[in-house]
Amino acid sequence: MWNFKRTGLFAALGLSLVAALSLLLLVQKAFAPLIRRDDLVNDPPYITRLSKAFWSTLIPTSAVTAFVFCCLVFLYYFKVLRDDIAQIFEAVLWVCAIIFFVFKLVRAVVAPGKPA
Repeated sequence: MWNFKRTGLFAALGLSLVAALSLLLLVQKAFAPLIRRDDLVNDPPYITRLSKAFWSTLIPTSAVTAFVFCCLVFLYYFKVLRDDIAQIFEAVLWVCAIIFFVFKLVRAVVAPGKPA
């Protein structure tokens, strides 16, 4: 399988990575004021902290979700995976996206050393 479908695999992963990175850069540039924490403010209001935690979790997670979705679409389009392996691979990718979301949420809520 590696010998015959290597090109399709690299094309699918490359296109998925380009789509996710462009989405991440575009959204981070558009929502930069909502994500960046102000280190000069020692005790920001609760709604500000909640908003920063929400956006700093949602934006990177949306890029990872876009990567997973595009990766699966391109892998199916290029017919890289067999049907039995595709289900396992799809489940693993979605679990990785969920773990990333939980990690970003915990980092945003706990935010060690960053009260803002």
